[in-house]
Parts: sequence; C-alpha cells; structure tokens
Amino acid sequence: MGRHVVLPSSFVGGARAMQMNYQDALTIVREYGKPDYFVTITANPAWPEIAERLAPGEHAVNRPERLARVFALKLKAQMKDLVEESVLGVVVAHCWTIAFQKRGLPHARILLVVRSEEKPRTPDGVNRVVSAELPDDSDPQQADLFETVSTLLMHGPCGALAHNKPCMNEQGVCSKGFLKEFAEETTLPQDQCPVYRRRDNGICVEKNGMVLDNRWVVPYNPYLLKKYKAHINVHVCTSIRAVKY
Repeated sequence: MGRHVVLPSSFVGGARAMQMNYQDALTIVREYGKPDYFVTITANPAWPEIAERLAPGEHAVNRPERLARVFALKLKAQMKDLVEESVLGVVVAHCWTIAFQKRGLPHARILLVVRSEEKPRTPDGVNRVVSAELPDDSDPQQADLFETVSTLLMHGPCGALAHNKPCMNEQGVCSKGFLKEFAEETTLPQDQCPVYRRRDNGICVEKNGMVLDNRWVVPYNPYLLKKYKAHINVHVCTSIRAVKY
C-alpha cells in the first residue's frame, strides 16, 4: 500500500501507451503525409453471426463477448479489404484506434494514406469513393443498398425536427453539422472538408415518422457498406486534425 507504480507503455490503455501511440501516429504522418481517408465502423447487433445465436428473449447487449469477437473478425476482414485489396486505393500507411462508444458498441476509427496518384484531389475522384446520397430504390440492383443506407446511415432527425437528440449542443445546433445543404456537384473548398454531392432528386426515406432526403445521409462507400452491413462512415481528410482526433 502506498507504493508508487508507473505503468509502462506496454500496458494497453495506460497513459504512457496512449502517448506512445499518439507519437507513433504523428511520426507516420511526418513520413508519409497527411491521411486521405477517415473510415469508421461500428458493430451492428443485427449481424446474423450474432442474432442467429441468441437464446430466446436474449439481446446482443446480453452477450458482449460475442459482439466483440464478431466485430474483431469483421474489422480484420475490412482492414484486409482496405490495406491488401486496395478498395479505396493503394495504401502506403495506416493507423487505427478502437473504442467502446459510451461503454456500448465497439467502434473503430481508421486513417489511410494512399499513394500520390490515387489521392482524391478532384470531385470525380471523391465521387468514385464516397457517396452521400440515397441509392435509387426503383433499381433492383440498388434495393439492398438502399435498405442498408436507410437503416444504418441516416443521421437524426435532429435540429428543428428534434431538439432533444444527443448530437445537439448547448447552442441548439447539431454537432455533426446536419442538416446539410443540397449540392448538385461535389466541391473541394481550400483547406476545408469536401462538400459532397447531395442532389435534390426526390428520393426519400421515412424514419421515426419523418421523411428524410439526401441532406441527412452520412457519407459512405457503397462497396464496404453493402459487404459489411454496418455503420461505416467514409470521409475524405483535408488536414492532420483527424490524427489528433
């Protein structure tokens, strides 16, 4: 009792481990340049690997060990798609962190640096990788993707439609920047996050009794979303602030 003990950096989650990982991430940026993509994935309790193995009356929250194991396998497969299969481009450097949101679902944040010839420097380059629109539900080939986006990638509703949402700050403004504005084309403002294409094409979905359009869609990559059916958010980075975040 009373003996002072310093936890080394090998103790995962300790202060020195966190500082070491942060310094490593900044070293990667110094060597390979700022990240190009910020990808997040959150576990989906409705994954069949989890839902089909629950006892009657049991929920995923009752089996956190199974949820964590399935998430680890899904994350490993996604990292293979990103790093080895080059779904978003040939990756020259990457780093990630895993957290449990509000002590709930496991959540991974991934930063990717791609080679210079594949960096998203034009609106067309961004559109090839990131979408911020609802798929066309009248197209049979997009019906499954539409269902996934409308279920997992619609923000809110919040703001004027619902003031009591967790994303609302003290000023009564959504901390995630929703509701977005319609945009006919993707634009890349200088030293700012891209303004993704969100056309006013009449495609909507009903959520919590409210009709939502493209202004509420969280940016995503169609391939990753359709394959893993989870909340996978894909953003184009513009600065190293994502590393510090």
